[in-house]
Amino acid sequence: MGQPAQKEQFDVLIGKTISNRYRLDAKLGVGAMGAVFQAFDLENNKTVAIKVISPALVTDEKFIKRFEREADLGKLLKHPNIVGVEEFGQTEHRLFFIIMEFVPGETLKNCLEKEGVLSPKRSLELLTPLCQALEFAHKHNVLHRDLKPENILVSKTSDGKEIIKLADFGIAKRTDLSKTKDQMLTVEGEIFGTPHYMSPEQVLAQKLRPTTDVYSVGVILYQMLSGKLPIEHSKAQQLLIIKVSQDIAPISRTHPFVSPLFDPILQKALTRSPSDRYQSAIELLEDIKETVLRLDTKPKINLESTEKGKSYSPENREKTIEANQNLKANSQKIKPKTDSLKISTSIKTSEKPNTLISNSKNKSVNNKTTATTSPETMIIIGIIVAIILVVLLAFWVFFFR
Repeated sequence: MGQPAQKEQFDVLIGKTISNRYRLDAKLGVGAMGAVFQAFDLENNKTVAIKVISPALVTDEKFIKRFEREADLGKLLKHPNIVGVEEFGQTEHRLFFIIMEFVPGETLKNCLEKEGVLSPKRSLELLTPLCQALEFAHKHNVLHRDLKPENILVSKTSDGKEIIKLADFGIAKRTDLSKTKDQMLTVEGEIFGTPHYMSPEQVLAQKLRPTTDVYSVGVILYQMLSGKLPIEHSKAQQLLIIKVSQDIAPISRTHPFVSPLFDPILQKALTRSPSDRYQSAIELLEDIKETVLRLDTKPKINLESTEKGKSYSPENREKTIEANQNLKANSQKIKPKTDSLKISTSIKTSEKPNTLISNSKNKSVNNKTTATTSPETMIIIGIIVAIILVVLLAFWVFFFR
């Protein structure tokens, strides 16, 4: 009941001007905490995005402080792949808002819903700017804590170049806890994030490091390559229990059309232990790049790479499954060179069965000869030794007695 009423409350804002400067033209999205509008900056003659919080939360001082912190972090993180923040403010009616860069386009979630499974090359194209943005945020002691496709914007510049933007630092956290202001907003034991993309340490309310965002990137990569999430369950509580108690199965085992070369990458990115995980987004990105390069150097059937923005067709998936199975089989058949010589010999002899039978007979005859002559030789040697001993004995008796 509360959600429709909340949407109506935001609908009445369309067409109004706040702070005598920003005209709200359209509603872009509504969430539990507020809404985002497309607006026009009358002072600078440009389109902007405005995020406002729900009227029901304006009396929550702690939430207002977090909203203001989101604006502060946005101003701090000036990066081409992070949505820029310009201003934090409030109206005379206590409508709190954040003025942000307007990014036309769609979310990564929309892209995945339309395209399904992405090729490794396309996944790399999308993850490269995302990981670069994360690395920048981490170097500025900021953890996002809510990485998911909904918070990744896919847009294009005026010249048609694709650009990726990381958005929504609403529950981001400063890791330099010397900041008293941030400490007051973070209570030990609080859990933040979206269940499917949360790291195990987030679920357990443990101390977080950049590796928690790396885990979320791993989930997104898994989803791009397979079209599925690594852990799926209808009940959030059961999902979180699985997340902290079970390891993720290799992706090529559950999704055979994905190259097994991604198995170790995702196993490392999604391990439950933060210390065993990739320690930075760039470290993960480098391994993804290397794997995509290896796939590009293999026959096209192994990769079945698609055009930019296209997903795998069912036919391509079947071919890729077969190619991946061959890749696994070939990797298990690596043997010493002597084995290859044996295989070669057996192939040649099978082509000449008569010669093979003749050779085997000759070998058996030779073996028999060796078996009979060897004892005879030993008998002859024994007789010679005995004769020599008799001669020596006779010589000793004749001369010394």
